Amino acid sequence: APSRVFASPLVRCVETAGAVAEEFGVEAIGVEEGLAETVCEEWMRQWALPDSDSSWDGPAGRPKSSSEPGVRAEAMQGPSALLRSAAEIRALGDEADLAAARRVDPAHQSHVRLREADFAWGRFETHEALAERMAATVRARVAEAPGQT
Repeated sequence: APSRVFASPLVRCVETAGAVAEEFGVEAIGVEEGLAETVCEEWMRQWALPDSDSSWDGPAGRPKSSSEPGVRAEAMQGPSALLRSAAEIRALGDEADLAAARRVDPAHQSHVRLREADFAWGRFETHEALAERMAATVRARVAEAPGQT
């Protein structure tokens, strides 16, 4: 059985991790920014453009351009405006009555600090950078608990 559960700082991911933690009797969820989705253009286009419709790569037929008018402010600010800290997610447990969020360890320190990265609209994360930060996160957490799952 798993001894620890980690999740991306996106609330929907914490909710999924909460179900896993509950099933296996793991008390706390560690929020890891390094497990967040890629901050690539395709991901941003699904929510950052004025006519976004949640489709990967944005609205159908819309050409790509890093100088899109009306891009949401959060996209211009990057991960610091998009991702919540473990403490902020934990607070949602009471504020929004999210059971999974109440399992989040508010003191957990993410191995990768994606909120400090310089990604934003027009400065997108590459697939190579995504792979490296996810692998670095997993390697760091595995090294902390050798022989455990």
